[in-house]
Amino acid sequence: MEEPGLFLPADLLACASRRGDEYAWRKKDLLEVAAASELEGLASGGWQAQFRTPDGECALCWKSFYPGEQEDVESWPEYVGRSWEETRQMWQKLFDNEDMVDEGRRIFRLIQQTEDGLLPRDALWFVLYFRTSAQKCNVEKQNVVMESMGNGL
Repeated sequence: MEEPGLFLPADLLACASRRGDEYAWRKKDLLEVAAASELEGLASGGWQAQFRTPDGECALCWKSFYPGEQEDVESWPEYVGRSWEETRQMWQKLFDNEDMVDEGRRIFRLIQQTEDGLLPRDALWFVLYFRTSAQKCNVEKQNVVMESMGNGL
């Protein structure tokens, strides 16, 4: 996954939460980050929902998404567009899902027991992952090396 600090505007990075090499944004910023990433030629590498508090994080691993791989007939710009379109569609499904909202409320009640005064909207973040065309080339090279090693055995 690519370091977004190399590509995204400073104002979008300023509103992100960074822990280690993961950048996360609030729901209200997701579409703007997607648009800026698409303009920079970064493909969506997927996302994961998390509750982030001062004491730690609760990753909702089952609330994540990874777009399909680039097709052989697809140019990089076409893939970038498709990866973000798939990502936007999954965000919409997630936000329209009342069961997920109820599930989030139940989980957050547990978090509130240890975090006084923390509101759900202040703790819900989306970790976004990014891919560059160079990363695709590196993956292809690794696959060729692995295949040639397998044939030699």
